[in-house]
Amino acid sequence: MHKDDASMLKYVCKRLKIGHVYVYDQFASFYVSSKEDLQKIYGIFDKSPLNTSKHLNYLDFKKAFHLYLLFLSRQIPVLNESKREGHKVDSSRLRKQILALKDSMNKKRTCYKQPVDHRIEITPYWLLGFVEAEGYFSVATSSHRLEFGIGQTLSELSVLEAIKKLLSLPGSFKITRKDTMSWH
Repeated sequence: MHKDDASMLKYVCKRLKIGHVYVYDQFASFYVSSKEDLQKIYGIFDKSPLNTSKHLNYLDFKKAFHLYLLFLSRQIPVLNESKREGHKVDSSRLRKQILALKDSMNKKRTCYKQPVDHRIEITPYWLLGFVEAEGYFSVATSSHRLEFGIGQTLSELSVLEAIKKLLSLPGSFKITRKDTMSWH
């Protein structure tokens, strides 16, 4: 986040009693890395799942961390094989499995299909944070029309539809690039 938001990150860190906040020249970051602290984060995101494709990244991260913990206990299940029995594997195989998960996340993601039980839940507080991160207010240069918009990739269409439904707003989605759209 921008360094001006460091106080909010420090509040989260203090409130959860986990992690660390680092403030740099232009940005601030909240880091959580210990097993115990990550378990607390998992509890939050399992109870209140993320609405966007970040949920898929969270699930992949959680799988990778689970593999890492299983490796430490020497009970590694082999992924993508028909048998689900526990097998001991060498560290290079574990590394490949974790890197495969990593390489399917964020901008490298190609599959955006959410789990069957995933539900988009838009709350006023969630929407506030989402607009803070993804929204914009502008005046169209040629027509001087006032606009509010939320820019997202096409993979997040269902989230924009849920926001539109919650607010009972008119308007349409405009594809601004081949993989990006905005709502105004």
